[in-house]
Amino acid sequence: MTLLESVSASLKEAIEIMPLPHFPNDPFTSQGGNRSFIPLNGKYPLDKMGKPMAFLAQINKEELPSPWKDNEIIQFYVSHDNLNDPSLKEDFRIVTFAKEDPLEYHHVSNVLAHQFTFLEAPYKLHFSKKQIPFPSCDHGFRDIYDEVFKTTHDMDAFDGFFFDHYGRKTDHRIGGYPSFIKEHYEGHLLLQLALGHDLYQGGDIWISFFSQEKSSYACVECHIFTHI
Repeated sequence: MTLLESVSASLKEAIEIMPLPHFPNDPFTSQGGNRSFIPLNGKYPLDKMGKPMAFLAQINKEELPSPWKDNEIIQFYVSHDNLNDPSLKEDFRIVTFAKEDPLEYHHVSNVLAHQFTFLEAPYKLHFSKKQIPFPSCDHGFRDIYDEVFKTTHDMDAFDGFFFDHYGRKTDHRIGGYPSFIKEHYEGHLLLQLALGHDLYQGGDIWISFFSQEKSSYACVECHIFTHI
């Protein structure tokens, strides 16, 4: 199998998440940033030290393309300590509720927001379906490079083709492959967020949430990878 055939065979359906820089007026809409709305009968998520967590994103699954669409709303939180020191054991929470639930507004100051543009302000999240191959940083991908290409010219030509056809405008997504992981993973990618000074590509921290079942939030793992 050639490298191009290997890339084509690895394609997975995913949802690309594009943050749009304008204030979402609907509290139920999909959004990321520095505010969240919690059901009136709920409590704002706290980390293991009892401190309020950082709100990452809210996904209204009614806004997702099929077959991901349903009527659930999911919120993702992580400890501020994890953002400050990603080497710590991941401390996170996932909150789910229905659109009919009455909500109350919460704003928790994020002292690290200046480091992570995605957390600086509320952003409406726009979704689009996309097929993505395994990431070019994958070690197996590079091993095949060495077997297939005899010259750097041929390798550069393929790199150009790869990024022309499979390059991503944003590294935030649902489904497909994670960009980076600490260790082997199994299951479905529920959400990946790339945080850093770049709103779309991040550059510093990748936070990925996995589940054994595609739409289950009962047993979730969180992996945080950093270049910092």
